[in-house]
Amino acid sequence: MNLNCVEAPTLEYGQIALLLCDSRTGHVLQKNGIDLFLQGQEEPFFIEDSIEKAKSNIIRLFQINPNLEILMYDHNGALIEILRQGMV
Repeated sequence: MNLNCVEAPTLEYGQIALLLCDSRTGHVLQKNGIDLFLQGQEEPFFIEDSIEKAKSNIIRLFQINPNLEILMYDHNGALIEILRQGMV
């Protein structure tokens, strides 16, 4: 995954950030889960208030694109989990 052009968002305690990538190429995708993210576009992260809300959103995203790889980050910017279709 090439994350050089992506800045991690600032989160409050307990929030979760989701970053969408194409599992075949590792490219960061826009929030629609399909189009390639390019520097200067809207921030590609989904911000959720809890892991439960994040996982609900993840199920919906995999329905849009089963080739997603979703990186889940905590409020400290630490990677919690990398999810692929069938793991949720």
